[in-house]
Amino acid sequence: MKESYLKKALLIDRSFNGEETRVAVVKDGILEEFDHEISFKRLKKGNVYLAQVTRVEAALQAAFLEFGDKKQGFLAFSEIHPGYYQHKGSSENKNGTEEVNNSNGTELQEGSENSDSLLKKPVQEEADGIKAPRPKPFTLRIQDVIKKGQIMLVQVVKDARGNKGAALTTYLSFAGRFVVFMPNSPGEVKVSRKITDKVERKHLTEMSENLEISEGMSVILRTAGLGRTEKELKRDYDRLIRVWKKIEELSKNAKEVPALLCEENDLIYRAFRDFYSNDIEEIWVDDKESFKKAQSIMKIFMPAHRKRVKLYQETECTLFEKYALEDMISNLYQPHVALPSGGYLIINQTEALVSIDVNSGKSIRERAMEETALKTNLEAAQAIGRQLRLRDLSGLIVIDFIDMPLHRYGQVEKFLEEALKADRARIQLGKISQFGLLEMSRQRLRQGLFESISKPCHLCHGNGYILSDNALAMRVLRNMARQASLASSSSQLTVEVSMEIGHVLINQYRRYITELENNMGISINLQMQSERKFDSVDMCITPKLNEVSLLASGSCEISDTEKVEEKSKEPLFLSADGENTEKVEKENKKVELPLQDSVDSEGSVAVLEPTLEKIRSVKKTKRFCRKKSVPQDLKIKEKVSIEESSSVNIPSEEGLEQFTPASQDDLTLTAVDQSDCSAEKSEVKQENANPGLMEMAKALEVKALKRRYRRRRIFLKEKVSEVNGGEYS
Repeated sequence: MKESYLKKALLIDRSFNGEETRVAVVKDGILEEFDHEISFKRLKKGNVYLAQVTRVEAALQAAFLEFGDKKQGFLAFSEIHPGYYQHKGSSENKNGTEEVNNSNGTELQEGSENSDSLLKKPVQEEADGIKAPRPKPFTLRIQDVIKKGQIMLVQVVKDARGNKGAALTTYLSFAGRFVVFMPNSPGEVKVSRKITDKVERKHLTEMSENLEISEGMSVILRTAGLGRTEKELKRDYDRLIRVWKKIEELSKNAKEVPALLCEENDLIYRAFRDFYSNDIEEIWVDDKESFKKAQSIMKIFMPAHRKRVKLYQETECTLFEKYALEDMISNLYQPHVALPSGGYLIINQTEALVSIDVNSGKSIRERAMEETALKTNLEAAQAIGRQLRLRDLSGLIVIDFIDMPLHRYGQVEKFLEEALKADRARIQLGKISQFGLLEMSRQRLRQGLFESISKPCHLCHGNGYILSDNALAMRVLRNMARQASLASSSSQLTVEVSMEIGHVLINQYRRYITELENNMGISINLQMQSERKFDSVDMCITPKLNEVSLLASGSCEISDTEKVEEKSKEPLFLSADGENTEKVEKENKKVELPLQDSVDSEGSVAVLEPTLEKIRSVKKTKRFCRKKSVPQDLKIKEKVSIEESSSVNIPSEEGLEQFTPASQDDLTLTAVDQSDCSAEKSEVKQENANPGLMEMAKALEVKALKRRYRRRRIFLKEKVSEVNGGEYS
């Protein structure tokens, strides 16, 4: 195991029935390359589509194309080959479509999917630092040569990010193991800039002469082609030719637009194409299906090395655990990177750039500060080159090195340049400025590692910070003052906040809330909810009601019926009504607290205990009253007419069974609002009521008495309905 651990190996881990695939290259126990792919988040970069122009933007000098994604693709004018240009001087043919003679003498028909010209557009590729030729549009404008509805063969060069759609190009490219094939990009055979040896460059150029490259096509020889035979280069080139011919055939037979013509290969294929090299001694695969696929891919690229592919079958530990890679991979998601001498890097990704800060940390072994700074910077340069590859950090990158003498800058720059040579991406490296900053740019090869597995925080919304309790509480106070200025006198302002902010408002800013109530003449109800998000605040203004309510202080008020009818259906915080109280406790869990008292989770229970005890007593008395005053065997044999908005004549407890109304006026009920609002109120007028019953009612709260008469009214209605044969007269 130890010998295997020290070898350079390519590891392929396929987990969760293929849901996730991870690829790593390990050398001497150090992670050199890493990539992963999730099945339901496969990227579209490299895919070839038959797309249609939906909009031409003269201001941007670009076109938007529908290619089958949710968002339309962006096609810059510089990425459109002149073969697609439709000049104003074009004439109409017999079918009414325009025929245009392009620079290559081919014809292009607008809206024609089967036109051969669709397949003869030049292609773009950037591989190993080589760019395909881009004909400059000179004085042409996109609105003059590109029309809406035009069909184009495009390739995705950048995946969609955020609000931006995918970036497209008409300059297609197909990368193989040793060569990059550009089917319609006229040019010559080129050799990668990374191959600096003149003898090797000349040898590769001579071998490419036997590839039989057709006119109008071009090829780039990759660094992996070094040391390869002409036969191997020919086999790789012929395979790419077959791919292009298949795309040609599919585009001719396409029945609808947009259409996917060619999909980029999966991660296992790309791993052999981009990561594999001759110095890799072992290839381990932990899945049988992936093992067979790896063997077939190796047979295509390098048949002689097929035996290096092995199936990992140990059950004691996983493949990545055997090579101690899990912790290394987890560290890639952290901003902190430790250096051997005690220093460290802090890597932060922002919208504009990637910042890397170099710190000495505990690195104090050197005698002089100058030597300490130099050693830490050299270690940082080596680590930065590795981290850029593993995390796939791209775009503008700014490195803040430790301050050191100017004559030392060149040494660090050369060390960083050497560390970046193994990177496949195209890199532009600057110089260290007088402020100790080095600027560089790196080509974006794929989606960043951290970006692919993360999402914005729901609290900070991706900013990385949230407001403190006091800052957010003062913002709530300002909003309360603004809402109070808009409210009319005697209104009620309801404020719903989280428990954390509620405690700060009550314990530290209750004086301001009290002053706001007194100055504006309003009532403020502060409502704290444990399930509410930290920074979530809701406010609403409602008319203040003199309803029957029992606050934590124990005071009660009786409202008019007219005011109750105008009240909006807002839940009460705490009410003497048993039903509404249960609703508050079970559903809302909201309690109105006196602002004069400082509360916490335990203190609030102590304040409300007398109120809850009184409510329980009221409910118990109500149940006793119903049993005594309304026997179950009550029978009414004569018809009774019930009219709303009149008084009720309540019989005595002893004579309920013999009670028989003589006229319609003997028994009437007060109309009561049937809504579910907890604040409903109604007057109950009683004439000739039983004295004993009234004495019992006086012992109850006004609210409890109303509820009692309401239930009796419903009971009598049911009995009257039975007497009338199911009809209510």
